[in-house]
Amino acid sequence: MAILDLHDFEERELTLESVFLDPNNPRFISTNTKLVSDDKITDSQTQKVCMEKITEYEIKELKDSIKSIGFLPIDKIVVRPIKDNVDKYVVLEGNRRIAALKLLKEEYYNGEVNLDESILNSILRFNALVYVGREEDIEWIIQGVRHISGPKNWKPYQQAKLLSKLVDEKGMRISEAAETVGIGRTTAARLLRSYYGYLQAEKNEEYGDQLNADKFSFFQEAIFNKYDTPLQIWLEWSDDERIFKNLERLNKFLSWILVEDESGSTRLPRSVDTRDVLNKAIERYPDLFRKFEQSETQKLANLQNEIFKVEDRPQGLNEWLRELNSLLAILEAFPIMKIKTNPEEKHTAKIVTKRILETAEEILKGLD
Repeated sequence: MAILDLHDFEERELTLESVFLDPNNPRFISTNTKLVSDDKITDSQTQKVCMEKITEYEIKELKDSIKSIGFLPIDKIVVRPIKDNVDKYVVLEGNRRIAALKLLKEEYYNGEVNLDESILNSILRFNALVYVGREEDIEWIIQGVRHISGPKNWKPYQQAKLLSKLVDEKGMRISEAAETVGIGRTTAARLLRSYYGYLQAEKNEEYGDQLNADKFSFFQEAIFNKYDTPLQIWLEWSDDERIFKNLERLNKFLSWILVEDESGSTRLPRSVDTRDVLNKAIERYPDLFRKFEQSETQKLANLQNEIFKVEDRPQGLNEWLRELNSLLAILEAFPIMKIKTNPEEKHTAKIVTKRILETAEEILKGLD
């Protein structure tokens, strides 16, 4: 299924003044972003906000290059006409380059930089491709094809949103959508599952309005990092219905990634750690996970320490006996005289030693 048709593009010479940054650039879109209508695109405040956002995406090196050799549109800028605005265009692909050009133009006329006449002319006028087709989501499709696997990779949320547009709105098969944007089918399927799960979480009455695109990684990285993870099973994910069926557990999971304590941290602070620790706990250490689940304050780091303690325990009888001999060696080398001179350490040593004695007595009783 062809989404892009070469006949829908016309090459034209444009002035920099006629080209405007895209306030609906997919890079800027998060879950709560409101789209800007065409009649607001050329507003100075809209363009100012666009410039502030786009300068976060490393355009200094672009400016330096253009300042040295001029603007060489080897990869064409792609634009579309702005509705009801004669000879005005909004960028579909090339927002960073247009931002660099506009900043250089401003700096030149403010006397901040010197530019050769040929370089200045390459900034003020250039050839671009003008999209004259009818596809409403053309900026998503063009940028997605270029940037999902291209020079400035999109974040997973933007990738997943584009895939959903291609599959759910354009009727593509997952394999077709994956091929269109240049990623593998398995990766595309994972991103789509993550997106559907995230959309369901957005509708959660208690926590949905607190979600933002930064939390998408918990779905993409922790829950759907591969097929049939322990977290998917625990949340009772249904591929057929594209939902988590256990709403109580979903609510609980959202509280773990969203609710902050007095220090400003959540119980699950990072998606990568959640992937590694929580999935392991659910699968291998159900008692420890149950303890975490029933707690209201235990952090993932505490759960990880509990798992370490279990995994570090000796496995065979010979290992246990070696550990016992090691403990004996430690006790025999204990620096009593040094600790006696420090009241706090002395107090701690007495408490721990009493616990060792009590435990040793219990072991002796069991061995009789």
